[in-house]
Amino acid sequence: MTISVERLRSDEQECWDQFVDKYSKATIYHTNWWHQIIISCFRHKFYSLVARTFDGHICGILPLFYIRGLLRSSLVSSPLRDRGGVLGNAEARRALAGAAIKLAKDLNCSYLLLKQGEKFPELDAEQYERLDYWVTMVIDLPLEWNNLNSKVRWSVRKAERSGLSFEIINNNPSVGDRFFHLFKETRRRLGVPTYTRQFFHFLANQSTNVCFCFASQNGKDLAGIILLHYGNKVLSGYAANSKLGRAFRASDFAFWHAIHWASKNGYSKFDFGADSPNQTSLREFKKKWGGVEETISHYYYLNRINTIPVVDSSKGFLRLARKLWSCIPDPLFEMFSRWAMRFTD
Repeated sequence: MTISVERLRSDEQECWDQFVDKYSKATIYHTNWWHQIIISCFRHKFYSLVARTFDGHICGILPLFYIRGLLRSSLVSSPLRDRGGVLGNAEARRALAGAAIKLAKDLNCSYLLLKQGEKFPELDAEQYERLDYWVTMVIDLPLEWNNLNSKVRWSVRKAERSGLSFEIINNNPSVGDRFFHLFKETRRRLGVPTYTRQFFHFLANQSTNVCFCFASQNGKDLAGIILLHYGNKVLSGYAANSKLGRAFRASDFAFWHAIHWASKNGYSKFDFGADSPNQTSLREFKKKWGGVEETISHYYYLNRINTIPVVDSSKGFLRLARKLWSCIPDPLFEMFSRWAMRFTD
């Protein structure tokens, strides 16, 4: 089969999403609406590559964003997320991977990063280097209460006895601000840059693939989760937990109800999202739900650098930098976060 690769035409947005909907391995990060959020919030230049058969039909897709950094630039398939790379059959994936290398060279990028999630032998055979570093925890659904770890059941009951309530909301613009304040508090405590208020406003206005979850006590939000659901899977996209919420086991309470909601609504997988292997306590929190830890494969093409640039804030110099970030005054924390997130892949 003869495969050609070109940029998606402006009148083919619906064709892209129809193609994505056909693939069981597709993620929410492959969809056009997600790409529009990234473009609107981070101003990255977007390249939507499609592979076509000889008769013009789309047989593969690859979303790429050009990120202009301070010291180097990169071409990335899904900025700030862990998956969202090439979709298609083996021949289409190979053609798209080759076209991506050419584009990275044309743009003089330091490197190209395809966040595939799973291993693809045809990419291993090309000019890419595979990195199996990040991990995620995936639960098979439905998950019944009696199958929960006894410590998790105790935590949920403790939250209930403490008067916590749970609500799940979608397509309500007001929840963007509500989640942003909780998320910013969490990230500042951890010393990690926060996403912008605008980003959560965009998510709050999405009616079909996003749910905002809150665990509250007497009207005060103690924990929150943004669920991104697509296909047969629900993904914990963003999570927040106040200092007070930790005392009441608000996160366990919120996650149980989120998982229960996913089970009731017919989803077959609950994905906790990517972690560094060095995030021991976070990985232990996720393991207690009885899921299976899976490795996430990323593919790099190194154009102007010699080593893969792994940015892991839980080790080395970045771990020290987190302590400094947590001490920044609130208005400066928001301003510096907007700056830092623009250069993060």
